[in-house]
Amino acid sequence: MRKTLLVLVLLLGLLTGCNSDLGSGKMIEINQSELTDLSAKKEPYFLYATSILETDSESESIIKLDMQSAIKDEKVDVYYLDLHKANINFDELEALNLESSTSNLAFYHDGVFKEEIDLLDIDENELSSQVQEFIQKIKSRYLDN
Repeated sequence: MRKTLLVLVLLLGLLTGCNSDLGSGKMIEINQSELTDLSAKKEPYFLYATSILETDSESESIIKLDMQSAIKDEKVDVYYLDLHKANINFDELEALNLESSTSNLAFYHDGVFKEEIDLLDIDENELSSQVQEFIQKIKSRYLDN
């Protein structure tokens, strides 16, 4: 009986820990070299990149605030790359499959771009729910076994 209980506890721990590598709901600002390191690890991650074009800082603040609510609910970390600060050229953006003219949330798996959502196209009243739905879709397509 004890062995069965121990096996069940271990199994439950393994199952609940499956997506633990996705984080705890934090937004982590990174630079270009950290992004390169992250991509080389071949682990799944979400990347929020601002538009390289001049955008309204108030809009970016609203996006970050609404996104933080969604990522906390979904218990995923999102890496944040400010393309205004980063010295990334268009070829490097292309290699990351990032659309440089808009702010997006993208998902990468095994170092490869999979999907993205354009955050500037979403009404601010729906942003948190749309981001949450995007994360749930990604989890079910790529991460749930």
